[in-house]
Amino acid sequence: MTHNLSRSRHGRLGTDSVIYTNDHKFSFDPYGSMLPSMVKVALTVGNIDVSHISCRLDPNGWAWLVCGRKLYVWKYSLDQSKKTSIACRELTLPPSELVHSANLICIVSNSISSNPSCIAVNPEGHITYWPNITNGSSTVTVNADIPGQECDSLTSVWPFGCLLTTTSCTVLLVKPMPAPGNKPSLTCVPLGMQKGWFDGLKKMQTMLFTPLPALSSSLETKRAKVVVPLIKEDDPYNPGKNREGKLFISCGTSLQTWQINSDGINCLLEFNMHDTVKLQFYNNVWATEEESRADVRGIQVWILDVAALPQTKQIVLFAAAKGQFESSDNLVYGLVVFDAKNPKRQDSISFIKVDRIVGAHNEDHLFVWKLLCTPDYFLMVSNDLVVVANDSEDEAICDSTDSGSFSGPIIGHGFLSPSVALVFLSKLGIYSVKPTGVFNQTIGLDDTFAEIRVPDHLALSITQPSSIVDNSTSDEVNRYKSAMVNYVNRKIDDALLTLAGLFPSNVPSLAPHDPLDKSTVALCEKLVDDAPLSDPRWMANFGRHGEQDIMGLKSKILIKNFLTDKKEGLELFFGFLNGAKLWPRLKGIIVKEDVIATGSILYNCYEKIGFALALQNLQTEVLHRKLIDTAIKSIVYMRSETESQVRGSHLSHNDVFYKDISRIQHIIPALISIEEEDLSNMSPKEMPSRIFQTNEIILRAYFEANSVFLADKLQMVRTFLLQPLLETAGNEYEVYPWLVQSNVLSTLMKQHQIIVNSGIRNTEANFGKKIDLIKQLVQYTDLILDGLKTNAESVHQSARYRPKYMNFEKIRGNLLRAHLSVQDYDGAGSLAEKYLDFEMLVTICYEKKNMEQLEIYFAKYESMNFPEFTFEWYVKQKKTAELINAFSSSQFSVKLGEFVKKYPQLAWHHAAVIENFQQASDILSDLADAEEVSADDKKFFLCMSKLSALANAERADPMEQSEKLSKLNKNLALMEFQNTLPDQILKNFSLTRETMRVLTSSDLIDMYTSNEVPTDVENFWQAKQLIDFMANDAVKREKLLLIISRLILRDPWDTWSTDHPMDSIQCSQLYQFLVLGLERGETLESLFPLAELATVDELRPFFENASVTFLLRACHEHLATIVTQSMEMDAED
Repeated sequence: MTHNLSRSRHGRLGTDSVIYTNDHKFSFDPYGSMLPSMVKVALTVGNIDVSHISCRLDPNGWAWLVCGRKLYVWKYSLDQSKKTSIACRELTLPPSELVHSANLICIVSNSISSNPSCIAVNPEGHITYWPNITNGSSTVTVNADIPGQECDSLTSVWPFGCLLTTTSCTVLLVKPMPAPGNKPSLTCVPLGMQKGWFDGLKKMQTMLFTPLPALSSSLETKRAKVVVPLIKEDDPYNPGKNREGKLFISCGTSLQTWQINSDGINCLLEFNMHDTVKLQFYNNVWATEEESRADVRGIQVWILDVAALPQTKQIVLFAAAKGQFESSDNLVYGLVVFDAKNPKRQDSISFIKVDRIVGAHNEDHLFVWKLLCTPDYFLMVSNDLVVVANDSEDEAICDSTDSGSFSGPIIGHGFLSPSVALVFLSKLGIYSVKPTGVFNQTIGLDDTFAEIRVPDHLALSITQPSSIVDNSTSDEVNRYKSAMVNYVNRKIDDALLTLAGLFPSNVPSLAPHDPLDKSTVALCEKLVDDAPLSDPRWMANFGRHGEQDIMGLKSKILIKNFLTDKKEGLELFFGFLNGAKLWPRLKGIIVKEDVIATGSILYNCYEKIGFALALQNLQTEVLHRKLIDTAIKSIVYMRSETESQVRGSHLSHNDVFYKDISRIQHIIPALISIEEEDLSNMSPKEMPSRIFQTNEIILRAYFEANSVFLADKLQMVRTFLLQPLLETAGNEYEVYPWLVQSNVLSTLMKQHQIIVNSGIRNTEANFGKKIDLIKQLVQYTDLILDGLKTNAESVHQSARYRPKYMNFEKIRGNLLRAHLSVQDYDGAGSLAEKYLDFEMLVTICYEKKNMEQLEIYFAKYESMNFPEFTFEWYVKQKKTAELINAFSSSQFSVKLGEFVKKYPQLAWHHAAVIENFQQASDILSDLADAEEVSADDKKFFLCMSKLSALANAERADPMEQSEKLSKLNKNLALMEFQNTLPDQILKNFSLTRETMRVLTSSDLIDMYTSNEVPTDVENFWQAKQLIDFMANDAVKREKLLLIISRLILRDPWDTWSTDHPMDSIQCSQLYQFLVLGLERGETLESLFPLAELATVDELRPFFENASVTFLLRACHEHLATIVTQSMEMDAED
């Protein structure tokens, strides 16, 4: 069987981070828990060459990343049955002059502890063994005896040890052994020299393989490859440990089959693949070309990688070849599949041509290819290209995508299970590889519906021909059901005729009130809530003929079977909707106050079936059985289905509960209600374990529903039902996950609080339990936020989006703050990154004083204005000084400078720190001019502005500097008048020095000369001095006249006698003020412009009094005489 598989255009990044290959034949979907913070930092910090970073992913759920000499180990699997208390561990690898590789690491089970062990080898052969990875300081070391060779790979064959290979085809068995005193030790023996294990075998050399015939090419390799088949019965903690104990070792074109068990290791078969591979290339490539001059003898081949096809007896080779007259730049690639038991049997060999892998073909690039095989596809991975092939009976397909679609190189790979391969993308994390076309093949979502099959064991009543009803008498849902039954029983015409009568296609949609949507939802719920026809206990006459043991083991088996039937029946329904072309017409219906997409409701029903299957499976475990039974009984009683009714119908509580899948979510509040009752009677020390048990049931049921019971089709169903809704820009119908619908959400939120308040805070004496509860808390938070975010973003362009997203942000903040309250910074940080809670990211970095991580976020989220958000956070938290000190001297100084432009109070500080004193002085001066509220603040701004100007003296223009300092000194002088206001004035105007507002020169003049202040010539003199701070000459003159007028009015001039004018004048406040002014260098005209005073409105009544006018003139003349005499005396001197 031959297929030509070609590569096409670049793939593109899909919605929700799903990445598709070039022709959308395969998809890469995000998988696993969030990457630990340590791993993300290792991938983003520093200048480490990406070629020095590698990762591997094991079916046991462990991942490990090598970055330089650092080894990070964490749990990536979503499978809750593979639980551990380890979040992430960092180990230090031994020194090496070569690059460490994840290929030389194995994470294996630990017989003493639930935490795994680790074996690591550096390229020179220095082996380090950690018996427990939680204790990084406890190690055992040994050196492999491989002088001058370089280690290439380490493969687990646990519990027998690990096989270490070198680039020179040496294979060694590395095995931990107990030493005296029960201390761990390590042995490392070349496989060909294991004494006592090879009785009856031919003598073997230190090198496992004899030298191969030399190939006339510089691309020849002698790397050994160990292949351990994966089968369903693999122990998750011992990947590769299978019942047969078979493994394969290849070197060059030679392949050996080995049997390993507790009794020893035996070589069963050796086969040289060279001729077989060469012949396959010739027959399927060159022999098909009419003008080909290639001779089979001249074809050169290179085996790039070897893998075993899971759950089969077949081996797959990924190889390259070139013809006799072709250059090494024109290599042909292909996959050769053959029977491992009888590799020479020609009818068991198949070939798949993988056409045009573009790139360099030297050894460094050619032999980096890794082959991963699953039952559904072949995956070929290099650092910058992924090629996926599928060899079906009809046709073979091949698709690819390069590192451009992944935003960076591929640094790791592995298996989640025998059927799911994983890749680790340096920029995006862990992704699973899935064929996008499997959905069409398995549940018939093609136009012709040719692949639809009704499973033989399907027992739902709706799939039986008896379900067909008379269209003229039945209600709408039953007629709809009849159409489906006809369709799946191949009576297409009858089905379409019924549908045309029910839902005419030429009638405009009435969504969200359309009969098609309502009937589809009703029929879906009828499907998932229907009683099993094949279970005799649901029949009316069961009491006369039923079996007595039906309530025991058989009941449990029947429940599991009819839940499986519900799942398959619902899949048939989805296929029917697509095949009958009803799916494109489905929109949504109103549920309470929400308009929910019909596809979302159908998807929820499908997920609930998986949840029920997982819950029923958990119920078989002794640890959880009693609690789940109690919760189910309470639910059944609350539904008014009394115990007598249950007994009378020969049905158990479980039968009644699992029948109604649409209400399966009731188990969650029931479990938590029982938990609350139990906690009320417990001591704080007992509470964490009880809470952990409830969490274990809820979380495992949900995660195992997705990863186990629905794993085969969940992603396909999601793509069919939800993906169009999430990708449609103007979608008006909500995707509403059932876990965050109001009744379930409130219960999960309550449990979240219980974990924090009654669980984690009571684990002071049990650190391991605290770690377990924190992990569960992270999972609850993730589930809630993922559901709420999906719901909000499904109607992104609708008016409902904003309130929904605001609710999401509110709940997000509350949940993540709960993590901080128990010091779960890693969990809070990972979730904040996933759900873009910038406030939480900044808070965590600030509290942990981790500026390096904050700078990483600056770069990562720069396009989302994360730097500006961070600066704003510091401002809102009133941590402005820390903001300036932290970022003014950093690489983000320019961004901070742009940000603080809207905050002048910060801008001057930033300018001063970066020594831009001119800018600092200008900003401070502007702040001082604008300040009106606080006199102290204005004075501070003026002082700092002057200080900045003085600091900038050497750089400033002398004239500009002089003008600036003059202005600042003048303003400071004005502030000094305010600061020296007499206490009496402050008291009269109810002012305090600490809170006094900024006063203008006019305000001060009014205060100094106010009638409310006792007369003091010095106060009036201060008022006279304040006139100099006014800019306008006319205003200055007006204020002078006002001051003199108020001074004149302080004395009773109209009561004084004119007989002895000088006696009266010299007693006046005006005379004393004028004398004081003359003594201080003022002129009489500048102080006492008598003619102008007569025009002042307040003094007109005085000047109309002849006596007053006489006295004022006498005063002026007297002082003028004194001034004249003084000048004459000065002249004589």
